[in-house]
Amino acid sequence: MAFDGVVLHAVKTELTEKLLGGRVDKVYQPESDEIVLLIRNGGENYKLFLSADANYPRIHLTDESFKNPASPPLFCMLLRKHLGSGKITGIRQIKSDRILCICVETYNELGDLCEKSLYIEIMGRHSNIILVSEKGLVIDSIKRVDLTVSSKRQLLPGLFYETAPAQDKLDFLDYDTAELKEALLIKEDIRADKFAMETFLGVSPVVSREIAYRAFGTFQEILTSDNMSGRARLMTEAEAFFQDMKDGRFHPCIVSEQGMPKYFSCVELTQYREGFSTAYSDSVSGMVDTFYRRLHLKRKMNQRSHDLQKHLNSQMEKLEKKIGIHSQTLFDASDKEKYRLYGELITANMYRLKGGEKELEAENYYEGNQKIVIPLNENSSPAQNSQRYYKRYQKMKTAEEMAAKQLEKAKKELFYLESVQNSFAWITTQDEIDEIAEELAQAGYLKAKSGKKKKLAKTAYQEFVSSDGFPILVGKNNRQNDELSFKIARPRDLWLHVKTYPGSHTLVVTNGLAVPDTTLYEAAVLAAIHSKANTSGKVEIDYTEIKFVKKPPGAKPGMVTYSNFKTILVPPDVSVMERCGKKTK
Repeated sequence: MAFDGVVLHAVKTELTEKLLGGRVDKVYQPESDEIVLLIRNGGENYKLFLSADANYPRIHLTDESFKNPASPPLFCMLLRKHLGSGKITGIRQIKSDRILCICVETYNELGDLCEKSLYIEIMGRHSNIILVSEKGLVIDSIKRVDLTVSSKRQLLPGLFYETAPAQDKLDFLDYDTAELKEALLIKEDIRADKFAMETFLGVSPVVSREIAYRAFGTFQEILTSDNMSGRARLMTEAEAFFQDMKDGRFHPCIVSEQGMPKYFSCVELTQYREGFSTAYSDSVSGMVDTFYRRLHLKRKMNQRSHDLQKHLNSQMEKLEKKIGIHSQTLFDASDKEKYRLYGELITANMYRLKGGEKELEAENYYEGNQKIVIPLNENSSPAQNSQRYYKRYQKMKTAEEMAAKQLEKAKKELFYLESVQNSFAWITTQDEIDEIAEELAQAGYLKAKSGKKKKLAKTAYQEFVSSDGFPILVGKNNRQNDELSFKIARPRDLWLHVKTYPGSHTLVVTNGLAVPDTTLYEAAVLAAIHSKANTSGKVEIDYTEIKFVKKPPGAKPGMVTYSNFKTILVPPDVSVMERCGKKTK
């Protein structure tokens, strides 16, 4: 992230163009550290969002809807009183720092025209929104700062407003070239990636690295005292960069890594290449708004996904314990025939027993009349000893039969939950999380939500194209698997699935044509990648025509049986995904 002075300058430029001369129509405070101003200007309505959140402070235009509290907070009421119906007469940035001042012309309690100022300071955990009177006094702030919070600078009603202590750096919007040259010459060694950040006010590490990257093709260049040509190149690039800022040449963009928004700036970030994707925006506010929406959505998705996986893991642990108990029961029951034999031999040798014996030595006529010693209870009669062993045998036999059934049931249930767990690796949207949650609720693993049932949006399966031009469709969860196998597939389409492991249903759309070996291999690799058997070794993949795939009555989502299959052994080579060009449908 990089809401620095560079981005704030671009935001200020955009706000000046759209809001200057407009009137404050409404004021809301959706959260304790957020303010929304509804501004009408030139027949257009604008929504200005200000946040003093310690993690995500910012200011920008937005079209997002906010849920406001039933009773407006005191600071919100104060802003309505002082800024309501006021005219925006100025928007200025304090040098190139991360402080923006919005000047609003309004009437005071006596009916006199005056100008109030709304400052937003974007400074991490020290971020704040402060309302200042025409005399420069603090009317109030969204976060009051007293001596217990800071001994250097207080923000309390009645005190004179003073901006945060200025850093001894150059203003990139107003500096002298001689000062820049001096900054370049005064240091013996200069790290190119940190020079702009250490020299100019309001420059973030991302922008500082970008300037170095544009100058040298890397941001790890170290300029020694005798490298004057390198220093000159860095100076030239820095001046060109900041001239673009002064002239309003902005290229808002968001850089993401594995779908997660990582950085944004009002300039093109050329330093991020391999493993990153860049999306551009038409406006700076649009870029900032999109970035934080995506960030919040991604974090919300991660949290929701984490909660579901935690619950799922808990259910799987319970099943694994059940499997362990039933397996132990089966192991213990493996000796049951011994007790049946004891009972039979005691019955066969009843004539030899008078009662009170501690053991019986008898011939085992099942194994060549070998001698066998059978423990007896001396306080029980021979018939009671025989019955005791018969009952023990019968009890173990019954337990074995029940344990075998329960073990099979638990293994199938665990397999199903593992297939759900495998789906989390391919989640890209909130709808897919909701789809998994709904599936778990219907299967009884989650408590179903009360009230009117919300209709889930249809989520997108993955679509690839083989080297031979055949579409290859891959489900990302059990519902998509069922849709691919029983709604989209044609009888002659080729169906693939990893052997004995949970995994995605993979479908080659053949249109009645024979599937070439290359396509078969690529589809099998995709099935291997999208499975729990995704290891560095080779994976067994079964394949058959879709007409041989059946859904057993009452089976859970994604669970099928299949026949007439063949097996291919392939590595889970992720380069196949890139070669086949992943997209969604």
